Amino acid sequence: MGLQQSDEISAIHGGYYNHYLPDCSELGYPPSVRSPPCWKSPRPYVHVKPWAWVFFLLFILVSTFTVLNLFIAVVVNAMQETVAADMKAEVDAEAAEAHSERGKISSELRALREAVDRLSAR
Repeated sequence: MGLQQSDEISAIHGGYYNHYLPDCSELGYPPSVRSPPCWKSPRPYVHVKPWAWVFFLLFILVSTFTVLNLFIAVVVNAMQETVAADMKAEVDAEAAEAHSERGKISSELRALREAVDRLSAR
């Protein structure tokens, strides 16, 4: 934001924002450069808006809660997917074992029928 723009802002808002538009000339910066090293602290202006800290505190708390909630949701979702995959693998293994047992039982049943047929043919 250049010097001309800051003058326009100052003219529009009646100089209200002048304390937030620092003069960086003592640091050797041109007036168009607005960087953190030359910003003024808002502490002297707390008497203008004494309850502003409540907004910032609530904003920080809500933002922190939201980010933490999202992080926990991702972790819980990953754990649920892992448990679901493990359960599916277990069910598939049990199904395969049951299928092989059914195959063994049916082959034994065929062998018994053949044996009964041979005995009845005698």
